[in-house]
Amino acid sequence: MATQYFLERTDAGRAEWLNNFAPKLAEHATALGIDAPTLSFVTNAAAFVNFLLAIELQLKTNLNEWTAFKRVHLRGKQGDTFSTTLPTLVSLGATPPAAPTELIMPRILKLVNTIKNHPNYTESIGRDLRIIGAAENIPDTASWQPKFKLSINAGKVIIKWVKGKASSIDFYVDRGRGEGFQYLGYDTRSPYEDAITLPAGAAPQNWTYRAIYRLGDTQVGQFSLPVSILVSPML
Repeated sequence: MATQYFLERTDAGRAEWLNNFAPKLAEHATALGIDAPTLSFVTNAAAFVNFLLAIELQLKTNLNEWTAFKRVHLRGKQGDTFSTTLPTLVSLGATPPAAPTELIMPRILKLVNTIKNHPNYTESIGRDLRIIGAAENIPDTASWQPKFKLSINAGKVIIKWVKGKASSIDFYVDRGRGEGFQYLGYDTRSPYEDAITLPAGAAPQNWTYRAIYRLGDTQVGQFSLPVSILVSPML
């Protein structure tokens, strides 16, 4: 079964993951052959990341306080209330954690790879360390069928479509010339524009469009119902 990548995308998510990984790694250290310096690095890394996120939050709050203090003096009106005491500056605390001598996540990811290749590694250990991602939900694409609307603006047929979970969409057009549907192009973001290229004085034509979704590089689902629009040459 396919799984998602185990590591969180957000900084807060990665910090939370490290706070689980560090103590759990100590529990499995003997079985996995993890030495004391490595355990020390991981433990300090978790503490240092917690420190960084806490300082970042304080800095953001502190910046808001200083900005408000500045703003009331530069943009305030007579009678506005204000403080005569300067906002405080962020404190790093008495003893902040030691800064790691290596980049944290590259070292951790290399360690995870080593763990997964250890002969004593099991799926149970992987789930305890949270180095196995959650099962990936593969969408059922069989019933996917695009819906779109047509309009004309500035000499172009405008195709507004709904993307949903698809990666992109392929459009086909039948311009009523006896050629049937021909591939028009693909789009990743609505709307799609198809230029009207009729010679001056030509009779209006009925153009019919249909579409099918793509997931990655593969067409999936069903073709849309055909949608038609009457187009005329530009004056």
